[in-house]
Amino acid sequence: ARQPDDSYLALREFWVDYSGLTAYPGERLRFGRQRLRSDDGTWWDTNIEALHWRFDSTLLQADIGVAERFSEYRTDLDELAPEDEDRRHYFAGLAYQWTPGHRIGAKLHHSRDDGSLPSVGERIDELSKRHTGDLTWFGLHADGGFFARNSRNRLNYWAQMTWLKGDTDQLQQQVIGDERVASGSRSQDVDAWAVDLGLRYSLDEHWKIGAAYARGSGGGDEDESRQFMQTGLHSNRANFTGVESRLHRFGEAFRGELSNLQVASAFSSWQLGQDYDASLVYHRLWRVDGDQDIGDSGVDAPLVTGEKDVGQEVDLVLTRYFKQGLLPASVAERLDERSALVRLRGGVFLPGDAYGRGTDSVMHRAFVDFIWRF
Repeated sequence: ARQPDDSYLALREFWVDYSGLTAYPGERLRFGRQRLRSDDGTWWDTNIEALHWRFDSTLLQADIGVAERFSEYRTDLDELAPEDEDRRHYFAGLAYQWTPGHRIGAKLHHSRDDGSLPSVGERIDELSKRHTGDLTWFGLHADGGFFARNSRNRLNYWAQMTWLKGDTDQLQQQVIGDERVASGSRSQDVDAWAVDLGLRYSLDEHWKIGAAYARGSGGGDEDESRQFMQTGLHSNRANFTGVESRLHRFGEAFRGELSNLQVASAFSSWQLGQDYDASLVYHRLWRVDGDQDIGDSGVDAPLVTGEKDVGQEVDLVLTRYFKQGLLPASVAERLDERSALVRLRGGVFLPGDAYGRGTDSVMHRAFVDFIWRF
């Protein structure tokens, strides 16, 4: 069983690089457990075993690779999550800077799940697969420095459209006594889409304001699903407020996925020199299809059929950075980045009508991060 401990040791990354395939200094081939990351956080942002080629120049950025998770590399977890077992990912990305500070690009991702669903009559537990299949995502985007904290543009923007197609086999189950057992499977075609928009304006060198909107489609019938799903390598965390702190795109407390969900956000950020930054974000969330469930979230409560109002949330993130004092002076002088930080991340979520009367009226989540580079 996957039972995380309060304390554990984890191996985040181990890889080797080779940079001799081309004569460009921004090119490299990396093999091993590594961080795959897209700026928006909705495609890729995870540590995973991969073979990844990246090309990064002033005008052109390109990525292509294959990835599959074989272990969590943690002392407290021996098993993979069922959605990661026997699932391989193929990915590629291309972005072109057509004028300084403005890029257009495309992403492609294909996941193939060769795992097996439980047989009819087999007992189902937390390690049992719920679905398998082949899914392909294709996205087009325009980026005006929306996720760049050091952008020189006063007005920053982001627009992305993503299409999802494929087929899945979904587990069907029934309760016998006090156990859940497999009763068969159902095949469905998938034809879904998502849109992701953002706009930010710098009032001065300290203050920024902005708004964002994201929607993942929902609905469908017995033969075809129109419910959008994300790649499985996403975190939904990004620097969208214009400062160095990375926030959850859909709420630090709610932590939603872009699946049968639409989110409207407004935010403001403040930065004082190199030592402090703060972000205040408001989110409003709805279901697209009131009769269908949403993706994973940080709220463990059933949804009421027919109700679309998921709720609203306010997030506050405060960070204090340190450059001197925590490292030897000879080392600190050579660092352009801060050597340490203390960060408070908090969110208060107010459930809407979609969660019914038995749900708590207020939910909150708070973290204190201390990071020290040594």
